[in-house]
Amino acid sequence: MLLVSAHFGEAASIIAMSHMDDRVWAVVFLCTFMGCTSASITGSQTNFVELAPNFAGPIFSVGNCAGSILGIVGPILVGFIVTEAVGQFLLTVMSLSSWLFIDEQ
Repeated sequence: MLLVSAHFGEAASIIAMSHMDDRVWAVVFLCTFMGCTSASITGSQTNFVELAPNFAGPIFSVGNCAGSILGIVGPILVGFIVTEAVGQFLLTVMSLSSWLFIDEQ
């Protein structure tokens, strides 16, 4: 239940952050997003150890490798696709990413 609420918290805070005109509130919602992300990571990564304790190390290494590759390739792809992120386009991107957080469940 905590994991589900963490993902909904991520989605709600990123949508709220995309609607803010004030930078202070945008930073507040960004911090809320990061707090919810921490809660969801602690809930999901304990499943590796619970489900396969003998293979937790290799499972963690594959997951971390995939995450690292996406962390490198993702910004490069966004740099090619996005030339100017303002207005309705930014709202669409943030809404799509919030649905991805909800869809992880």
